[in-house]
Amino acid sequence: MPQTATTVTPVKPVEELTSVEISFYDHEIYCGTQLIATISYNDDLTQPWIVMGQW
Repeated sequence: MPQTATTVTPVKPVEELTSVEISFYDHEIYCGTQLIATISYNDDLTQPWIVMGQW
């Protein structure tokens, strides 16, 4: 049976997610040092919690 060479690509370590509470109504989510999402509360809406991604 012929042998084939395989290439192993190193895996980048996964950053830990961190939640920062600005107030009860506002939070920020970080992956390492990068802001990736904000969570806000708006009681004028039928679904008051709003999650917005940061690209």
